[in-house]
Amino acid sequence: MNKGCKITLIIVAVIFIGALIGGYFFLNMFGDAFGAECEKTKKWTVQEYQIQEYRCFGWAGPPWYPMDIYENGNEITNDIIRKDSCLIGFRKEKELYLYLNTCENSIKEIRPNKNLLSTKSIDSIQIVSKTTNQTKKLNEQQIRKIVTDWNKSQVWDYRDEVYDSIFYPEYDYELYVYQKKKKTEFITENYLMADRNQWTYIMSSEKNKKYFNEIWNGK
Repeated sequence: MNKGCKITLIIVAVIFIGALIGGYFFLNMFGDAFGAECEKTKKWTVQEYQIQEYRCFGWAGPPWYPMDIYENGNEITNDIIRKDSCLIGFRKEKELYLYLNTCENSIKEIRPNKNLLSTKSIDSIQIVSKTTNQTKKLNEQQIRKIVTDWNKSQVWDYRDEVYDSIFYPEYDYELYVYQKKKKTEFITENYLMADRNQWTYIMSSEKNKKYFNEIWNGK
């Protein structure tokens, strides 16, 4: 290859690389300049709460519809659960979720209904692995640990999902507590345990992600 061809190739390569870099910065500047724009759409009032819906557009993609909730004119949250065309839910307090019904102008409160356990009334506890579908029976020491940690566990959150879909992508273990011919069910993920009321609780104060794996492995 002669010297003239080499120089031409170098120039073309420099121009190509410059175009790529320039295009990258142009797209970023374009995205910043034409960021999301939102306009007010629907507004509802449910007793002392006001709900403002927005329609937002980015420089690419379809519009989305965030909401703000106000209580007596003061914004309190934009973390919304949109159940359907009427029900709009949000977390008011640590242990209180509210569903505002815009069609009926009513409010539904959801609070945890935690049933404490007692080692004296428990006949047995079984743990079932979601992965292997194997079942193990807990020993007395493990039962005491589960009972103690459950009774002192703190609320993590409420999840408005089908029970066995509470954890994403799936739960790790099922726990069955048998006491006086009564069976109580739980599902778990990492250090969280959920009851049938769809509330999740923190079973490990250290948030040990291996908490239930250790139970499964006999620790």
